[in-house]
Amino acid sequence: MGGGGGDRGPEGGEAIEEDPDAFFLEGSAQRQGGKKKGSRVEPEEDEEGNDEDEEEDEEGARERREAELELLFAGEAEEEGRRDFDMRALERTEKLKGKKLKGKRRRKEAKRSEAVPGQDFRVDTSDSRFAALFEGDARYGIETTSKEYKETEGMVRILREQSKRRRLKEGERREGREEGEGG
Repeated sequence: MGGGGGDRGPEGGEAIEEDPDAFFLEGSAQRQGGKKKGSRVEPEEDEEGNDEDEEEDEEGARERREAELELLFAGEAEEEGRRDFDMRALERTEKLKGKKLKGKRRRKEAKRSEAVPGQDFRVDTSDSRFAALFEGDARYGIETTSKEYKETEGMVRILREQSKRRRLKEGERREGREEGEGG
């Protein structure tokens, strides 16, 4: 690792500063080449020129791997955008739906509402995982008078489904009582 003959420390040994620099230079050369830790090229092979084809093959393989990874991750940014949402922007579009805008402001708001992520989100009320929410479990009550409550299309659908299921449940109870009294 040490240098030539002229760089000696005060006690005749190699200067301490050279060792860390040489280490970091080797590490950065390996990182730039994209080679793995164990695939270090011997200096003798470089001098002979026999290793050039292998280096080109390694570069081509590395480029192919990078291209494959780019293809794999290309669609994820779009998916992230679809899954993400901006609550303030959603509230704004909900609020402006009922208003009649004219001219420049209408075009501006239409453009802004197109770019709002999460606008195409729909609550699946038939999903069995939300049964406790819809069937009146007290732990999952939605308090519409709370300041944190935001009236969005999804929240309105959840409240309608809760109300519908409660009415069905009450209807079943009444029928059960009438059959029990009459029979």
